[in-house]
Amino acid sequence: MAFLILIFAHLMADFVFQSNETITLKQTETITFKSFWKSELFKHAIIYLTLSSLFCLFYQSTDWLDYLYVFLILLSHLVIDAIKLLINKSTKNKWKWPIFILDQAAHAGMILWAGYLLLNRFQPVQFQTDLDSLTWIRYGISVLILTVIANSLFKILFSRFKTLDAAGSPNAGAIIGSMERLLVLILLITNNLAVIGLVIAAKSLARLEKLKDEKFTEYFMIGTFYSLIFTILVYYLFFKLLLPA
Repeated sequence: MAFLILIFAHLMADFVFQSNETITLKQTETITFKSFWKSELFKHAIIYLTLSSLFCLFYQSTDWLDYLYVFLILLSHLVIDAIKLLINKSTKNKWKWPIFILDQAAHAGMILWAGYLLLNRFQPVQFQTDLDSLTWIRYGISVLILTVIANSLFKILFSRFKTLDAAGSPNAGAIIGSMERLLVLILLITNNLAVIGLVIAAKSLARLEKLKDEKFTEYFMIGTFYSLIFTILVYYLFFKLLLPA
């Protein structure tokens, strides 16, 4: 559960509380010592630390140094983001995607380290309730990842494949993709695997005329397989590996 709390904080700070405008400002603003405290980078770090501090609700320690250790590890989020911004500026975003992967890998490493400290130096708080906290954490993070996170990653990975014919109503594709992934997750949880094929077939029929366009077909297939693979990975990660039902 310690890892899930920290993962939740990271995903919320990086993908929910950070808009495209905020990201643009972070990449273009010039940061000095005086302006740092008003910068978007500093605001982002405060949001992340605030969300990460939720672990105090679930884990406690009698040694204040334990809290300091975890805080310093979490503070590395700011350092990693600052390094990423410097590299992107120096390379003029030429290596944006590889740097994004390295950035997320570095964050994952720090989350593992902080989670390890929570599990080994802190004691879990015992709640007097019949509510299984792991259940709502499992479903909550799954919904967050399959909607906001999945849509953001798709734009980063595959926006260059989008054609004019694929452009419909604003945000319609993101909404449809989110609903598709949530539906597939429900079918996986309820073990209705055969129905997943019907969902894909129905989706294809709705785009039958546009599928005659080769470029649109490629973009359509990329989106479909992306949603399937992404949902299956989330299902096995949160419902089979980390938190088996």
